[in-house]
Amino acid sequence: MAVAEYVAFLRAVNLGPRRRVDMARLRELLDAAGMGPADTYLATGNVRLTSPHGSPGAVAGELAAVLPEAFGFEIPTVVLPRSDLARLGGTVQELPPPLPGEVRHYVTLLADPPPQQAVAALEGWDRPGEAARVVDGHVHWWLAGPTQGAALSNAVIQRLAGTATTRTARVVQEVARRWA
Repeated sequence: MAVAEYVAFLRAVNLGPRRRVDMARLRELLDAAGMGPADTYLATGNVRLTSPHGSPGAVAGELAAVLPEAFGFEIPTVVLPRSDLARLGGTVQELPPPLPGEVRHYVTLLADPPPQQAVAALEGWDRPGEAARVVDGHVHWWLAGPTQGAALSNAVIQRLAGTATTRTARVVQEVARRWA
């Protein structure tokens, strides 16, 4: 049976004491579940794995069956084929910021293509110091200030577009560099 490589981005792990996921234990769990050899980058849930399932949705379903039992809580996950990483990393690097000055660039990875009304709402985002663009089914957004005071957030994007998890542009580029 042929296996394919995927990258899974776990949402909201290791952000507080109640959502702890040890990366070594995660790798062992995935290896034991036949999704290895698994590799992780940072403690925020960036995971390279293998699976005989032929789609990111099927791999996400596999993870949804395994992770809650092991860690005690649901872990929404966005799964991308490894082959999509090079394009995503290139987009992050080449996409010019739509705001002047020093800005923070974030990438919100979506489990499913966003509905057209979500794309329109995000690309029409009209808050000072905040901007967003949807490229290849993921949301790139920029903030001129800290995330704590921003109106745009992973939660807002998830309400508009479904299961989502956010990483800084630097983390996305590094994951692409390592695993693409």
